[in-house]
Amino acid sequence: MYKSRVRTTAKAALYLLPAMVILIVFKIYPIIRSFLMSFYTKYNYFTDVVSRYGLDNYTYIFRDPEFWRSMGNTLLFVVGVVPVSIVLSLLIACLLNQKIRFRALFRTIFFCRLSPQWWQSPSSGAGSFTRSMA
Repeated sequence: MYKSRVRTTAKAALYLLPAMVILIVFKIYPIIRSFLMSFYTKYNYFTDVVSRYGLDNYTYIFRDPEFWRSMGNTLLFVVGVVPVSIVLSLLIACLLNQKIRFRALFRTIFFCRLSPQWWQSPSSGAGSFTRSMA
């Protein structure tokens, strides 16, 4: 029983290994590297040599009024726009799930906007359909 558990765990680790390598190489390493590079105060881009480290970048950004304005805009978006859009989406979903007259038409109108390539296609979209009626 112990060998089967080890074998199952090893198989799971082998399945996860490619995803973990991609995650580490393309997500985790760049985040850590960018954080460390944010402490560079004097850097030669041609020779890739760091002469001095410090907190100058952070003192500059925290004193910049444009930074605080953008932080306020981001906070407004996160607190105001995101919850309102989630509530509206849930309300629309509930309305589209009710047994009302023309429910299929409302669902079609709502979901057609999600496929603009089909809707706007000259060969198979709404334009083609209306031309074929003439």
